[in-house]
Amino acid sequence: MVEVTLHTVVRLGKTKHWMVILKERRGARYLPIWTGSLEARPILLWMGGVRFQWPMTHDLLLTAVERLGAKVTKVAMYGLEKQIVLARMILDKDGREVVLDCRPSDAIALAVRQGVPILVADEIMAKAGVVLLQRGAGTSDTSQDDDRLAVFREFINSLEMNDF
Repeated sequence: MVEVTLHTVVRLGKTKHWMVILKERRGARYLPIWTGSLEARPILLWMGGVRFQWPMTHDLLLTAVERLGAKVTKVAMYGLEKQIVLARMILDKDGREVVLDCRPSDAIALAVRQGVPILVADEIMAKAGVVLLQRGAGTSDTSQDDDRLAVFREFINSLEMNDF
C-alpha cells in the first residue's frame, strides 16, 4: 500500500464532474478519482475550513463510531473494478480490526476529518497513478502514459463548448 495525501478537488468546467486528486506522500504520482458534486462538497468544505454548528453526515458517522467504542485508524483504496476505485474504512474496536466498504469520496472525507492515513493499493497506483510532466520535459515511456491518460482524454473530447 502507498500512503497518499489529499492534494486537491477540482470541478471540470461547468459540468457535474469533479475529481479528487490524491498525491503520493513519498513520490511523484497522483491518483485522480472521479466523483459527483454531492460527494465532492464535504471534502471541499472541510479543505476550505468551513465548519457547521450541527454535525454533517461524516461528522455524525465519526461520532457514532467513537461512541460505540471504536475509532477510524485508516482508509484504503483497495481495488479497481471497471475503472471504479473501491474503498474501505478500517476501524479498531477493542484491538479488533473492523473493515467497512465505502465510496472513495466518503473514505477521503472521513480520513481528512479524523487525520488518519489514506492508503492506496500498489496495483491501483501502478495502473491509474500519473506523474505530471512539466512543459518541455520528456518521458521514457509515452505509450504507458498515453494508456493511463486515455480516460481523461476521452472525457475532455466528450465535452461540448457550451459546458464551459
